[in-house]
Amino acid sequence: MRLALRLEGLALFALGVAGYFLAGGDALLLVPLLLVPDLSMLGYLAGTRWGSVAYNCAHVFVVPAAIVAVGAGLGIALLLPLGPIWAAHIGIDRCLGYGLKYRDAPFRETLVQRV
Repeated sequence: MRLALRLEGLALFALGVAGYFLAGGDALLLVPLLLVPDLSMLGYLAGTRWGSVAYNCAHVFVVPAAIVAVGAGLGIALLLPLGPIWAAHIGIDRCLGYGLKYRDAPFRETLVQRV
């Protein structure tokens, strides 16, 4: 099961990067934008409860899907590459074994593995 989840994460990463470039994303911004969702870890400064909530909100596929939907629906082309690169971030996290955090053990257990 763990291998399947990691391969799925790798596939989502590849699709996200491809979608980023297909939507007109700039190669120079690829890495900085790929790291933006991890800013949600700043929530841990307010404690593990708020940190896990902030991290999990930034690491579910609903967020990048909403970004693309809003961009496409309102005709905001600037948003279109952001959704796929955000999804790529989530995918590579899952591939590396990082996943949504549990409030009681945010750095010892994730949905993908026990660290």
